[in-house]
This record gives sequence, C-alpha cells and structure tokens, in this order.
Amino acid sequence: MTGESVGIFGSFARAFVLLVTVLQAPSAVAEDGKLTLLYSDLAPYVTASSKGAQGFLADHLEAAAGAAGVQLDWSYMPWENQMPLLRRAPGNVCAAALFDTPARREFLVFTEAIGKDYGMAVVVRKTDDRISGHTSLASLLDDPRLKGVVQVETSYGPFVDPLLEGRDLLVSSGSTPRVLRDLAEGTGDYLVVSGPTVEFLIPQYGLEGQLEILTDLTDMQDDIFFYIGCTITTDAKVLTRLNRELRRMGPVCPDGPCR
Repeated sequence: MTGESVGIFGSFARAFVLLVTVLQAPSAVAEDGKLTLLYSDLAPYVTASSKGAQGFLADHLEAAAGAAGVQLDWSYMPWENQMPLLRRAPGNVCAAALFDTPARREFLVFTEAIGKDYGMAVVVRKTDDRISGHTSLASLLDDPRLKGVVQVETSYGPFVDPLLEGRDLLVSSGSTPRVLRDLAEGTGDYLVVSGPTVEFLIPQYGLEGQLEILTDLTDMQDDIFFYIGCTITTDAKVLTRLNRELRRMGPVCPDGPCR
C-alpha cells in the first residue's frame, strides 16, 4: 500500500483534522501516556492501509510502546506537512522514521534508534546514456545536462544532505511511487531516494523495465539509523519510558535484526 492506495482519502481527512486542531490550540498537551505519531508511506518499513499504519516498523513500535505503557495514536500525514506542523511544537506530537539532523534538532527531540536504512541510492532511466561514466552523486550533480529530483521536506542523511545543499534540483511534493512514475516518463533525470524503498516499489509498480537503481556511487552513505522525532513540548517522562523499551529491543531492519 502507498499514499495512493486504499483508504488514502480517509487518511488525508484525518491529517487535515489533526492540522486544524493543532492550529487552533498549538499549546495543548495530550493526555498522559499518549503520543500522536505522524507517519507517511515509507515502504517497506511502514505504509498506510484502510486499517491505519502497517508494516514491520509499525509492529515494532507498537510492541515497544505497549511494554512502556505508552499509547500511540497513529496519524497519516504527507511528509511535506509534517515538518511545518512539528515546528509549531504541539504537545506530545511526534513523527516516525526521521533522520536526526542538526536543523531538525532545533525543534525536535529524538528517541533511541527505531530502525536502519541500508543506504541512499539514485534511480535513473535505463535508456539515459548520459548517466554512464558517473561514479558519484557529486558527479551527477555537477553535470549541467542532468537535473536531479528530491522530495520536499526530506532528509537523505547527514552525509548526502550537504552534497545537495544549494543545488538546482527539482523538488517534488508527490509520493515516492508518483515521483518514480514521473521519472520514468521524463520528469527529471535522476531521483535521490532510500535504497530499500525503491527496491520494494519499483517491482511493485512494474517499473523494472524503465528504471534502474544505482547503489554503488562512491559518496552515498550506507546504514543510516532513523528515529522518532518529538516536539520539544512532549512529556519527557513518556519519552523516557519509551526510550527504555526501544533501547532494550534495539532497532529493526528490512531483513530482520539490524546487522
């Protein structure tokens, strides 16, 4: 399932209600022991369905929260809407599966690691001969013939983000499946994205014949931990309990225990 799948209209409606509630009462604190957890589609870790969040990361967080006596109120919200909401610092509101970056630390408190992304990748069209010869992301970025694509309000980890800073890139607000289809149809020349995500999505959407994944670029970071990021007004006692269980259980990865 993706942001374009079953139950998406209901998910967007719930996200809108949450946004309006926070805008009307930005200082409100949720009831003790309860965290509103924003999420967006991040296959294969967590995805939206008609029944809410699903995936091995959702199961992992539910288990940790249950052991900690913390209730998670999962709320689907597109990536591009999460950061503006979190900057308003509503009480006890968090977002799942975020990279810990200096910019985000200015308005978020991060939990213990909840999972690991096995590296960033670049997706290109198989028919584009201009890609051959490039062995690094920096080389692609420096090629004036090529236009890279990134997704709005998205971090690509502490190593890749500085490479992208100040670059003239296409910024898409579409879901990852939509951006992949746009790339296949000629919008932009390469997409910077999570490797495990596109390894899952490209065959799911039948794009193997059109797109290929470059995972051997010399300057792309591998094995990046991600976290829950909570607003600075979140109850510290609740986070302490949750962190204790997350530390005990350890982060999860697509192929089982993180190596």
